[in-house]
Amino acid sequence: MEDAVDYCFGVVWIVEVCNAIQTFVVSYATVKWFALPMPKRQIVWLPVAQGVVACVVFHLGSVAFGSFLIATTRVIILITSLVARYADSEGNALLACIAQVCMGCVVCFRRCLEYVNKNAYCDIAIRSGDFWVAAKRSTRFMTSSAPDIAILQGACWFSQFAGISLVTTAGAGLAYLAVTEVDRWSSPESGSYVEDPLVVCAVVGAICFSISAVCLSLFDDIADSMLYCYAVAREQGVASTYAPETLRSLAAGHEGGSSRSLHRRTSSR
Repeated sequence: MEDAVDYCFGVVWIVEVCNAIQTFVVSYATVKWFALPMPKRQIVWLPVAQGVVACVVFHLGSVAFGSFLIATTRVIILITSLVARYADSEGNALLACIAQVCMGCVVCFRRCLEYVNKNAYCDIAIRSGDFWVAAKRSTRFMTSSAPDIAILQGACWFSQFAGISLVTTAGAGLAYLAVTEVDRWSSPESGSYVEDPLVVCAVVGAICFSISAVCLSLFDDIADSMLYCYAVAREQGVASTYAPETLRSLAAGHEGGSSRSLHRRTSSR
């Protein structure tokens, strides 16, 4: 029994390590691009390969430790979920309620930890420090830049929703037009005749949804990494040299709006 538990935890840990390596590689490639001054910014050659080598050779311990924390929370969530189901089946409402509350708290903690880890990996890519120092900087960044993070998350969520919806709808719609209007698939005499167009549309829509979700998830990771890079550059006083104009304008506009709002509240008092 203990061996089975160890194997299960090991599988979860390995999966989380793979996810963390992917996140680190994206952050590393973003940092490599961001670190080039604006007048001389060019295409970075083989950023993914550079990120994989840097992660495996220099920072695999930090990535493995961050993944261990996430894997532990996932196992705890699984255990509390099983306890809640068992309590429901036995009619123990109190135990089921306690298990559900504990599971909700752990899920909330895991989501916060995932965002801390994402920024910590970006900090490691910038400064090449250890995990704990990077996690502290990441936590400080989250507390000091909460408005910027909220604006970026809202914009990214809208972009992801719009992009996934557009790609999925367009793919399913084009598939439906193809199987209903093109003789090769719409004619009963054809050897490639499609009897049920809705099944084809559902399959094409699912494929389009999967591909667009992966691509726009990558977009979200890059946006988070760029925001952290901008925060570090602004802290070092070189934001105007490295940050793209759109990112600087967005941050400056938000800061200006916050300052004007604070000034109005102070004047009204």
